Amino acid sequence: QHWILDVVFKEDASQIHDPLSAQHMALFRRVVRNMVKQHTKSNSSIRSKCVRACYDDAFREELLFG
Repeated sequence: QHWILDVVFKEDASQIHDPLSAQHMALFRRVVRNMVKQHTKSNSSIRSKCVRACYDDAFREELLFG
């Protein structure tokens, strides 16, 4: 779990210093990771699904709403 967060989201390199903001971002990363892992329509890696969701509106909608 931590490995995925670090490799995909570069969590260890985060420069968020405010403790509350860091907690919010950690929660957000975990929610995104879980949404991407639940998507089983393609065999792409978690990282490639995240990148695709950045530029493909239809794919992002599919991740968010099923």
